Amino acid sequence: MKRFYKNVDLGEQDGGYVILLDGRAVKTPERRLVMAPNQDLADSLAQEWRDQGEDVLPRTMPMNKYLCTAIDRVATQRESLIEELVGYGGSDQICYRAEHPADLVSRQQEVWDPIVKWMGKEMGIFLKTTSGIIHVEQERAEMDKLRRLLAVLNEFEIAALHNMTTLTGSVSIGMALLHDRIDLDRAWAASQLDEEYQIEQWGQDKEAEERRANMREELGHAARFLSLVR
Repeated sequence: MKRFYKNVDLGEQDGGYVILLDGRAVKTPERRLVMAPNQDLADSLAQEWRDQGEDVLPRTMPMNKYLCTAIDRVATQRESLIEELVGYGGSDQICYRAEHPADLVSRQQEVWDPIVKWMGKEMGIFLKTTSGIIHVEQERAEMDKLRRLLAVLNEFEIAALHNMTTLTGSVSIGMALLHDRIDLDRAWAASQLDEEYQIEQWGQDKEAEERRANMREELGHAARFLSLVR
């Protein structure tokens, strides 16, 4: 849509910050008030609005998108999103290991084993791993523990974690990133281990390269949003 405002300001309201476009508060797609919990996030939101040219391009406003998702989706679909995350725990990609070749098996052990062990030691969630394509059923008690851990997260953390999990295919990687166990680069590398190995063997086409670049960028947005809301 065309840019319809000139001035972008911040206002304080109910202990948070609102974005004012020519004095009018920004609302979400569901017409709820866009309210940032702190000034760092509010400043980033406002800057995204200021940076727009003649057209307002939502794809260039990732922090606004994440906050609107937290307000519109997480606040109204919290339980279903938690169940989606628990579902990822039940089929976490780092629990499924190659049987061969030996160098891939070794890489998976080196990169993924520390995350699985961290989930058990620090999070109290002990995941089973397996080799090959046969599905392994995780213990219900462990998934219940995961559900309880997710239940105490706020809507901003759930919004970020949900995207980090879907982008990496692993709630364990997402949780490790959420709790600062690994940084963004290591999280991405862990999530792309199998694909990187295949690229080394067979190369990569342009379309796949662009898709991965977009995913990496989106993971960075999720991590940045998480850092801003804390």
